[in-house]
Amino acid sequence: NGYSLSEVELQFNLVENELYFKKNNITYAFVDPIKEFVITYTEENASHTSLLRCGYPLSGENTNLTFYEVVKEGIVVQLLKKTVKLMQTTNDYGQGTQKEYRQIIQWYVYDVKNDRVEPIKKDKNSLKLALPSFASQIDQFAGEKKYKFRHEEEIVELISSLNSQ
Repeated sequence: NGYSLSEVELQFNLVENELYFKKNNITYAFVDPIKEFVITYTEENASHTSLLRCGYPLSGENTNLTFYEVVKEGIVVQLLKKTVKLMQTTNDYGQGTQKEYRQIIQWYVYDVKNDRVEPIKKDKNSLKLALPSFASQIDQFAGEKKYKFRHEEEIVELISSLNSQ
């Protein structure tokens, strides 16, 4: 509804893709829908800040309420990342039920003009399939830079290039 909050302790549930906030050590769900939020966290003794946003078009099992991390913003193409935690329950004899969590990272590109979110793998062919109108630019960029798009930094650089044309 156009409201903005700051300095709120947030909790983002990677299993359910849901956002919560804490007040007086009690966790609450937001009543109004949240369009985007910025979360700061520490991992391996380094501080990270991530922008997460929903409202993108449907893609597979993802709805317009699914939060994606915006890795690279752009007016033509955006690079999105969705981190999911899957819970697996095992029941070994004599040890009881054990829960194990696995973290999976899924990559997407958002074609702003065509209003489409497409899943990608970290390779050139996947990018060309997801962004067919940019296939020649992707080939040219890959040839000039000798990139195979196996690393996040290479894909970010490509998205920056596509947005600057």
